[in-house]
Amino acid sequence: MTNSPTDWNCSGDTQSTTEIVRMNSSPRSPQESFPYSEDPTMAETRSRSEGPSWRLKCVHPFRHNVVQRIVSAVVLVPLVTTFLWLSPAFAATTVCSFATSVCSYEYAWLATRIRLRILAGWQKFEELSTRPGTDASDHDNEHQDCVDTDEARSQDEVLERCAVTNLALRFCRGNNCLAAFCGAVVVCIVSSTAFVLTDEWLHELRSTELYKYRWQFPVASGFVAGLCACMAPDWQFAVVTLINYLMLVLLVMHSAACATVPGFCNFVIMRRQIFLSGVTVILLFRFASARNRIEAFVAFMLDVLGLVYVLGPLSVIVAFVDDNNRSLFRKLLIALLYVVWASDTGAYIVGKALAYFKYPYYHPLAPHLSKTKDYEGTLGAIIFGVVAMASASAILDLPGSVATQVGYTVVAVIFGRLGDLFESMLKRAAGVKDSGTLIPGHGGVLDRIDALMFATIVFSRYYGLRF
Repeated sequence: MTNSPTDWNCSGDTQSTTEIVRMNSSPRSPQESFPYSEDPTMAETRSRSEGPSWRLKCVHPFRHNVVQRIVSAVVLVPLVTTFLWLSPAFAATTVCSFATSVCSYEYAWLATRIRLRILAGWQKFEELSTRPGTDASDHDNEHQDCVDTDEARSQDEVLERCAVTNLALRFCRGNNCLAAFCGAVVVCIVSSTAFVLTDEWLHELRSTELYKYRWQFPVASGFVAGLCACMAPDWQFAVVTLINYLMLVLLVMHSAACATVPGFCNFVIMRRQIFLSGVTVILLFRFASARNRIEAFVAFMLDVLGLVYVLGPLSVIVAFVDDNNRSLFRKLLIALLYVVWASDTGAYIVGKALAYFKYPYYHPLAPHLSKTKDYEGTLGAIIFGVVAMASASAILDLPGSVATQVGYTVVAVIFGRLGDLFESMLKRAAGVKDSGTLIPGHGGVLDRIDALMFATIVFSRYYGLRF
């Protein structure tokens, strides 16, 4: 059996019975029904076998997606708003570093599944193309069966391990979480020491808030990055996760030292140089550590895709941080979050309402990627997003005219829907329903902020209106 991408196996043993039932009742192939759902008869049989229990009766309401969404919204919205408004500006940067590490971790598991499928298909293609006297049409069914069998075997072997599995078996009695914790402590100590020394060496950072919190930021972000790296699928992805973290730290230093306004900046390295250096290091690392060139090329392309997809948009949020405009930074970031949350809720409510009234004329945006993303839901997302933007503007006194705010909101919501479709494409290529299980009712962190990352690109232009 294969483990879920973000189900951290702390004991090193096989997964739980519930996970086994779920995996057995869900199709492996992305060509089958999507979204993947459990067979109703299997769920009914399982509930009968478990029997009535006061514990199950108490927990049962929280298993519904609607209840989980409501609870998450009631808890997260005021908590995040209060945190952003009362905390120092660089607290948002710390949270952004957490999101970068966790998203890099979740993407690493998606990329591992995608890579296994690509390499399995390529291997079978080479075998058929080099087999003399064969007709490709006579071996279509055999080819597909072989690919599925090899793919399942490869995933079973690879996805049951993580980067520290060997260390856990040797020193921690197979406890992956304990080994990951120890590895995260080591990464935290090394990265924090290097960060503080660099911060002392760069005189441009002496007058910034980053210098004031030069210990808190690297300790917190370094530990989370180390933990995510240790729980990555293999040691290569662990290294790539740490490279992404290092790039984010350099971008944080650049944003702190340089004003957001384009102009003169005396920092030692520019943003484009940070990205190009990171891509170059990943390229050299992948080709040096891979078993063959095909594997190196596939892994490198997936790494670059993850770099652009995860680090690119989140680095824009880091660039929002400005010591000279802290109040405006908080207002715009809160408005961005409200628009994204409201649009997601609006699309969900419209979809449920149309399903309740048996609306027969759905128009999917991309049915080959996701049947749940349609034009009707997008219209509801735009309406809810505009209402959220108007409310945030009235309360927070945001810059720009009403027409400008509505225009940027509409474009941001549309970009957010494209972000949903892009992640759906990744999950379909990987053959999974969710990127993880860290957030009840929403899946993984990537499932929750996929729209936010794309909408951030639009709001970065709106952020420039203050000038």
